[in-house]
Amino acid sequence: YGLLSEKGAEIIPCKYQEIKTSHGYWLCCEKGKWGIFSSDYDELYPCQFQSVKLAKVGEKLVLYNKDKGLWGVLEFHTGKELLGNKYASISNVDLGQAGSFYKACRDNNYGLYADNGVMVIPCEFSSIKSVNIKFGSVTKPMIEVSKNGTKGLFETNGVVVIKPGKYTSYSKK
Repeated sequence: YGLLSEKGAEIIPCKYQEIKTSHGYWLCCEKGKWGIFSSDYDELYPCQFQSVKLAKVGEKLVLYNKDKGLWGVLEFHTGKELLGNKYASISNVDLGQAGSFYKACRDNNYGLYADNGVMVIPCEFSSIKSVNIKFGSVTKPMIEVSKNGTKGLFETNGVVVIKPGKYTSYSKK
């Protein structure tokens, strides 16, 4: 596959096994590897990734890329590596005013990273999820983790509220 202009001129070469669009960009697959063209048909990333997907994280566009079976994240417009290719899975977690984060899985354990790639919670928990905890009239987003049947609670900046490893449940009274 390739792309032709309305006048029939080739604008993306007819050499790809698959072409699809995402966020206004062209994702092209050649010999099982993916690359990306801009909306102006300029090659931004050559066909080098096993798999790719584009996503909005906060206000920026990021490139989830898979290489050697593992996922990483690049800041799309700069190519800066935010998370190296060492995760079985990565997904975006939007915590509203607290910001956007990446939930990452490595060796069957989960952790949380800020949208700039800085670790907030290490990848050492069997599960991790966002929860809203009410303190009087204020509701605050927090992160609940589980490990070996116990639970813990973190603020979105990584500060421990309830240390994991001791309690099987918690409640506010």
